[in-house]
Amino acid sequence: MRRRGNRRDRERTDADLECCLGENMARTGNPERKTELLDQILEFLVDVPLAQASFRALADALGVSTFALVYHFGNREQLDQEILGVVRDRQVLMLGGIKPGAINSEELVEAGVRAWEESLSRRGLLAGRLSFEAGVTERLRYPAGDGILAAAHSDWVRALYEWALAHGASEEDAESEAELLVAVLSGLRYRLHLYGADAVPITLVETAFRRFTELVTHPEPAIAR
Repeated sequence: MRRRGNRRDRERTDADLECCLGENMARTGNPERKTELLDQILEFLVDVPLAQASFRALADALGVSTFALVYHFGNREQLDQEILGVVRDRQVLMLGGIKPGAINSEELVEAGVRAWEESLSRRGLLAGRLSFEAGVTERLRYPAGDGILAAAHSDWVRALYEWALAHGASEEDAESEAELLVAVLSGLRYRLHLYGADAVPITLVETAFRRFTELVTHPEPAIAR
């Protein structure tokens, strides 16, 4: 009689599957199915920390085989990059209202507040949380600071920097004020994830953007030397 292996023998770990299937499997998947799976994974992550989203846990939650996940995403690091790519895409989308030279100070404040409000949606909150979860380790993988989340940060700084330049700020002031505003917004977002949306009144966000526009358009004596 043929002996059947026990459950532990039959189930391969994520690392085993990644090794056996290799990177080529991740390159030949159906793009539509891959997008569908990624959307389901993001929905799963709404209530689960990124660190706990192993291929096995995802397969069980989504009702698919671990083989299917490796087929479409290759390995865990590649899956993480796909997830963070969605995070960056969402942040870039929120930048749509910030057009250097095309909007005045009041319109910039309104665009900033609107972007913040959009970040409070279910998927927006997920993107924000994932950016913190993955951001603390991205530097370990990309010591040169060229990871996806670093790029998303730079996107915001660049948009605000270019707006400031278009409204008369010097390069030095534009860079420092853009960096400062993004740092303030990041701090407010961190507070939001620690204590909930009520801990960050929208007036704080509006004040941060309004202060930025005032310092940019009226640099003396507002910007201390």
